[in-house]
Amino acid sequence: MQHLFDSPALFQAKAYILKESREELTKYLDVPAFEKGDLYYIQNLVAAIEAPSTGPEPSVQPSPTPSACPGNLNTDNIVNLGDLSIVLSHWGELTTMGNGIAPVNLADIAFILSHWGNCL
Repeated sequence: MQHLFDSPALFQAKAYILKESREELTKYLDVPAFEKGDLYYIQNLVAAIEAPSTGPEPSVQPSPTPSACPGNLNTDNIVNLGDLSIVLSHWGELTTMGNGIAPVNLADIAFILSHWGNCL
């Protein structure tokens, strides 16, 4: 068991006191305390975005055009391995994919898998 405030407090300390890089902070970002959009996760996301980068700046790419089939990223009218490979090829980029929230992460894979085989 861990206190609810420990995780965001440690993340904020790494961001604002230790001034760790964006790349280091994003390793620990995808650990929300609640299923959807809790305040601590949003604060950690802002801290990571504001942190200095040690590498090249990520390029923000436009999202694929949405189709009538959720999770169908390559417009072949079925959610399959092709859509999963698109998500994996954009892993960590500051663009939106399956779940519509940047950066591309495990939530996008879960979204694709939850719609697997749909829209034939």
